[in-house]
Amino acid sequence: MRTTVNVGDLYQVGAHDMLVVEVLRGTDAGGVVSFQTAPVFARLRRLPDLPLVVSYDQLFACYLLRSRDDPGLYAVGVYHPALGERIAPAEPCPAPFTEELVLCWAPGPVRVLMDGEPVAGETVSLMLERETGDGTALCLLPDKHKVLRWSEEWQALVDSGERDGPYKTDEDGYVHNAVLGEPILFPRGEGAFGQRHEDALYDGAEPPVESTQRVWLYFRGQRVELTEGQPATLDWRTGTIVVSGPAGRWVRAELEGAGNDPACVTCRVTAQIPAPGELTLSGLYPGRYCLSAWKPGSGTGNRDWSVIAPRQWVSVGRKLRDRARRLLPHLRLHGRRRHPVRRGRAGPGAATGLRRGGNDRRRGQGPGAHGTAADEHAHQRQPLGIPAGGG
Repeated sequence: MRTTVNVGDLYQVGAHDMLVVEVLRGTDAGGVVSFQTAPVFARLRRLPDLPLVVSYDQLFACYLLRSRDDPGLYAVGVYHPALGERIAPAEPCPAPFTEELVLCWAPGPVRVLMDGEPVAGETVSLMLERETGDGTALCLLPDKHKVLRWSEEWQALVDSGERDGPYKTDEDGYVHNAVLGEPILFPRGEGAFGQRHEDALYDGAEPPVESTQRVWLYFRGQRVELTEGQPATLDWRTGTIVVSGPAGRWVRAELEGAGNDPACVTCRVTAQIPAPGELTLSGLYPGRYCLSAWKPGSGTGNRDWSVIAPRQWVSVGRKLRDRARRLLPHLRLHGRRRHPVRRGRAGPGAATGLRRGGNDRRRGQGPGAHGTAADEHAHQRQPLGIPAGGG
């Protein structure tokens, strides 16, 4: 990837050898560039409805190309240090003409929900799946940016020492770039990180050696794929485990494989069973949990998790296989028949989970769930085997 463009640089556009005859380092207020060498105009856009305006940048270049074999044929190019490079038209033509060059692509509106409700003021991450000469690479965006604070002493914005991620949700759950105050954009120019296989230097040019194949938005370990022009919604479904036992006993629920848990995910929950003997552990990340219990006074540092009850496993937010449905009997709850959930290894005394979402994600089986599939089930309760006497 080049670092700038200057007069005299040579390009190959289709079958034509082209020479850079004029370079401008900025645009007007509407993102339009007018060349003096020939009546040729360039209309620069980040998106079709979003102009690319550059007041002046020594590295930026909007340039006029002229054919060396036929001086009456021209093409227009633009180089931006962050957005990459584009040339049009693919077949040089005589002046006058106007070319529009679009340097970014964007998905439709992207929204993040939790149990169907908008998630406001949260940071999300973007993951690019890129094809390189060495194979597939995953690139996490973005790096943390500096948080600036106003300094009365310097009368200026200074580095506060804090760092934050730029992609956040607004009050309605829609994702935007909070630093630039704009929607999610991906640069598609030659050499840019968001350049896809079809985003060549010009129409018909050789495809790039490295390109972005897929883009994912991640929030608390779950993901949804982003596609140009298409809206996307990530509905983060949480789960609940209801445990019955003697009041005062302590219970811990730990997500299987919690050592590799995604950031900001509730993977371990410890709570005491209140009177009259029923504890609800809510807001749990979907997966398979190990339930343990111990008696009061044993201390959190030296507690024996099996002193009250053996460890039991329960799945939260997980669809059952057909085989499990055939083998397990239906449960009668609140006068209604519900699909059973898988019982733990301790047998009929296992606790059960609230199956509220279809976004499955089992640890160790690749990237997380995505989309908005919902699997609405009511509370399914079965007592955790905690004897009243203790051990």
